[in-house]
Formats: sequence, C-alpha cells, structure tokens
Amino acid sequence: MLIRAAILVGLLGAWEIAGRLANPLLYVPPSAAVPALGRLLTLHSYPDLAEHLLLTLREILVAYGLAIAAGLGCGFALGVNRLVGRAYGPILAALYAVPAVVWYPSLMLFFGLDAASKIAFGFLLGFFPITLAVLAGIRQVSPQMLV
Repeated sequence: MLIRAAILVGLLGAWEIAGRLANPLLYVPPSAAVPALGRLLTLHSYPDLAEHLLLTLREILVAYGLAIAAGLGCGFALGVNRLVGRAYGPILAALYAVPAVVWYPSLMLFFGLDAASKIAFGFLLGFFPITLAVLAGIRQVSPQMLV
C-alpha cells in the first residue's frame, strides 16, 4: 500500500513539475486542474452545464429507444420469416460493418446540425447490433415455438 501511494505521489509530482516547466497552453499542472474541476462541478465556471447534460441525455434516450423499438421489430420480422431473413440479413451485416464515422456527414446533410442528426446517428449505432442480435436469437429458437 505504501509503494502505491509513493508511486501516486511521484507521478503527481512529475506531472506538477512538467506542467510548470512546459507550455501552459498545452500542459496544466494538477494544482491548476483540480480547482478548475471543482469550479466546473459546482457550475461556477459553466452554469449551463446541467441543462446541456440533460439535453444530451434526452437525445441519447430517444435514439436508444428508437433503436430498441426498430431493432426488435426488424430482427423479429426477419427471424420469423426465414426467406426474408436470409435475403436481408447479409445486407444488414454489411451495413453494420460500415464505420460509424461514414454515416455522420450524410446524416448532417439530411437532418442538419440540430438534434435530429445526433438522434439519427445514435439510432444507427444501436439499430444494427440490436437487429442482428435479435435475428440471431430468433434463428436459434425452434420454428414450432414461434408460431
């Protein structure tokens, strides 16, 4: 325990020295970072933080809710109808393999810079894995149990 504390103190000391000797715009010592964090958490330096956090949380919940609803419905529909599932399953898997960063410029073009593009992006991030997981789960169930 004493060795861990010594390592922590040594690292903090090295950080403090490096922060004071280096460019202050690039490196901040812990003696300046901790009070700034305190001001941020008490909403002194950024009073709108709570409002913006709630807005972000709302956008995440809407995107996740839509992804769950659409993913469950689509995955179940593709899993119950085996022919449609075999036709569209590989397409969904291929779309899921597309890096997420590729989707966002198109979403910004279609939906603008407002919350809609962020919600659509979150929806796409959740839709494909949920759909493919439900599809895989339905395929594991005996067809007699699904009727």
